[in-house]
Amino acid sequence: MLSFNSCKKESEFQDMIKYANESSLVLNSLSGLMETAFDVMSYNTEIGDENHTLINDDGSVFFTDNYFFDGNGVACRIFFGNSPQGTKGFDSRYKSGKMDVSMSSFYGDPNTRIKITINAPDKLKVHDEFEFEKFETYDLIGVIEMHRIGGQKWFYETKNFSMESSEKRLEIELAGYLDITDGRIEGFIDNFYTATYSGNINKEYEIYAKESSALTKDLGSDCTGNYQQGKYFISTMSGSTATMDFDPYNDGACDAYARLAWESKEELIVLP
Repeated sequence: MLSFNSCKKESEFQDMIKYANESSLVLNSLSGLMETAFDVMSYNTEIGDENHTLINDDGSVFFTDNYFFDGNGVACRIFFGNSPQGTKGFDSRYKSGKMDVSMSSFYGDPNTRIKITINAPDKLKVHDEFEFEKFETYDLIGVIEMHRIGGQKWFYETKNFSMESSEKRLEIELAGYLDITDGRIEGFIDNFYTATYSGNINKEYEIYAKESSALTKDLGSDCTGNYQQGKYFISTMSGSTATMDFDPYNDGACDAYARLAWESKEELIVLP
């Protein structure tokens, strides 16, 4: 017969699995938006839908200000398309709608800042599965701000950011560091992207990654939009902590799996 405590432990582990899926959705979706913003802004010029390293299918980029030397930076609108299911971007994730991006000065300026603004009327959506008819649609709103802190390392934070589906609303308070290996990214092909995250989701649980175990993407053509290596930790408000390992087989593979370990239990997570 199962005891009350064992049932409680099993329920807590099921919560951990839910938190692992939510957090991986959030982190991969956020990073996809930041990658797109970096990619567009690193060109410092007008870009149209003919450049498929940036926006696929019917997506486009419209610069409202692309002249850096007038002292007020540059600004653009990134359009991912109007298709009901979204269009697949270079990060392999379906999106639709629009977002605004501004940069305070040219990309190589050590003091430059990038700001992503997502407004309700622009109906930016992301999906938590790669395959059409298998995903849940999330509406995004809020702001992501980034500034360079040295070399190719950036600090970022979300402000009033949320992702809402028909079933749930995820309130997201995250901050952390990004490390982009190439200053002129051009679709991130063959470049590495690393990130650490710290913050909470819905004030139900916190996630964080240490510098020594930062999440890593190999953004070559053979990899998906998910993180491939690194670890982060999930800490519940009750004090329980689990580890999410993005290289569960210790082979550095570009797969869509991570291993969630908590106390004596573990679960293989299929990444959204």
